[in-house]
Amino acid sequence: MAYTLPADAALTTINVIDENGTIVHTESGQTTSGKHPFVWDGTDMNGNQAPAGVYHLSIGALGKDQKALPA
Repeated sequence: MAYTLPADAALTTINVIDENGTIVHTESGQTTSGKHPFVWDGTDMNGNQAPAGVYHLSIGALGKDQKALPA
């Protein structure tokens, strides 16, 4: 998977969300502008293997001015 930032960010957060809308994994992402790869190892926030299913990413990024950046 990959995400793109249009400008440098102060903070980028990657959330992996299951089909019920529950965040099962979260981590900090790259903060420089451009395209960034992301590989999820399939574990939850406790290090346990997440069950098979449909998951999607939610990328949140704040610019240096603390305003949201589209990712």
